[in-house]
Amino acid sequence: MDDAMKRRDTACAVCGPIGTGASAFEKGGWPEQTVLLPAAVGALETICGWESGGRGEKLLRCAACGDHFQWTLSYEYLVGGTEDETTLARLSELEADRLRVRLGG
Repeated sequence: MDDAMKRRDTACAVCGPIGTGASAFEKGGWPEQTVLLPAAVGALETICGWESGGRGEKLLRCAACGDHFQWTLSYEYLVGGTEDETTLARLSELEADRLRVRLGG
């Protein structure tokens, strides 16, 4: 990550708490193992992407500062309890442009 990204990841009052990224984990039937994404993620807007059947990938943007994030969701069915993992990563402008093209946005 370049120095400009390091400065940006904490400067914004809206998305600064996310830092360079975050992850969440949920295991069905095991609530004590649940780790949630920071509340700031709810303030990001979806630019493009998809979500279906427990899987997904989206390009999100902070309306306050314009930074972009890659959101991914994966799901695994296990007999002992399903596992959902969500990750969020702050992107450079080049990475955001590439993801936008790949997702068709």
